[in-house]
Amino acid sequence: MFATCILLASCDEEEKVEYSQNWVERATLNPVGDRNVIWTDGGRNLLIESSHLDNYNPTEGQRAFVNYTIRSNPDSSNYNVTLNNVVKILTKDVAYLTTENQSEIGDDPVKIYSLWCSGGYLNVNFGFNYGFTATHLINLVENKMIVHPEDGKVYLEFRHNAHNDPQSVARLGTVSFNLAPYKNGSNLVEFVIRAKDFQGEVEYHVHSDFLRNSDVGNDIKYSGDGFR
Repeated sequence: MFATCILLASCDEEEKVEYSQNWVERATLNPVGDRNVIWTDGGRNLLIESSHLDNYNPTEGQRAFVNYTIRSNPDSSNYNVTLNNVVKILTKDVAYLTTENQSEIGDDPVKIYSLWCSGGYLNVNFGFNYGFTATHLINLVENKMIVHPEDGKVYLEFRHNAHNDPQSVARLGTVSFNLAPYKNGSNLVEFVIRAKDFQGEVEYHVHSDFLRNSDVGNDIKYSGDGFR
């Protein structure tokens, strides 16, 4: 679940394309037939013309930070590129929270640094305390044990299970959750995300526009000491 934090280079489609420049973006991998395509959150369709990776075997729907160099721009959204590097991001579907799995899902505190929708996914940059004795689990769940208001919003919960790992040092993580099941014919969907931080419960309201991509999230800054 641990991912390297990368400084994202924003892509302004109005600017002149620099063909010698390396770009780094959060994106979704999408192998199509005999040609691999990558959809960036900045709205680019990357057609891989060449690659510096020896063993690039993408899984459809896998989220990743991609480093690429543009070789040509045949139209407004498609770009022929050289793929320089791919760093996978933890990518998961939304789970259901029930009485049977609530113990395994857990509800240990986390520090939310940024939370936003882009590319049809909910993206979360977060911090947690780590003690080197257990693997932590992160999930986004739809709580089936409570009744939510019928107001057209989607209510979900960001959950963390530390598996009783000592809270020794601060660590960072990033994760993307597939929101496609909640499109339901509507392009704009409001999500209410409940989480538990180190001071108690918090609630976030975010929108997913399935016709557009949102801005990238904020960079993470933190100290190595444990969160409190």
